Amino acid sequence: MAVASILGILLLLGACKSNSESQASTLISAKQVTTQCQAFKIAKSVLPVALASNLSSALCDIDLARSPHGTWFVEIPVDAITREELGWQNSGKVEFGPGNVYNLLEIDVDALTGEVTLEKATNGQLLGGPDQWVNCDSGIQNQQVIEIISVVGQSPPISPGGPTIEITLKNVSIEPIGSLNATIKLNTLTPFNFVIPPPFPLLPNKSISLKQTIIGGEFGDNLLYPIEIFGTFQNGQDFLYVEQVQITPPSNE
Repeated sequence: MAVASILGILLLLGACKSNSESQASTLISAKQVTTQCQAFKIAKSVLPVALASNLSSALCDIDLARSPHGTWFVEIPVDAITREELGWQNSGKVEFGPGNVYNLLEIDVDALTGEVTLEKATNGQLLGGPDQWVNCDSGIQNQQVIEIISVVGQSPPISPGGPTIEITLKNVSIEPIGSLNATIKLNTLTPFNFVIPPPFPLLPNKSISLKQTIIGGEFGDNLLYPIEIFGTFQNGQDFLYVEQVQITPPSNE
């Protein structure tokens, strides 16, 4: 009886540990801020309710160099707003420009954790261009349009110049894609420019791969690396997406 009870307790503890690990894994995955609209939603959460409730668009771009896993920066032009109206408390992540009335807000969001890392009010001009402007009432910009099928690389590299990495992407939207690019951040930023001939777009549910050697590149096992994916649908609408990935070894290793 005592043995059975001990076994039961051990099984219960094992199940709890398994559930805990599963939940932790799910939480890590859920925290990733992959789309412009996810970043925009987080940025709105630190704004006054009166301003956030009427806000459906902003300039939203990703900067892979700002942090280890990339930082979304959301720029919001506003009519004159004061420090008091913003209600931001002084802290290491809050910055105010000269004066007390501002026309531009910037909210930075970590692409891995979803943490707001900067709340900035200033008077100035937008840093980004029209390609980064996002309207989150749009169905396409609320959705993931590219699935990362695999990122394969050999470590240590066979080539003396650096590792060869192959990225495979899939169009999971309902629209044909006319151009597609990706940038992976290892110890350096490396662009992958996928070749899509103009008469032959990347159709829905179709995949495309690109392999190239990253000169001087380095990566480790079981680490996360950000990939920025951007492109244009055949209808001219742009999209931008970022995901944290692990680089897996080739299947013949």
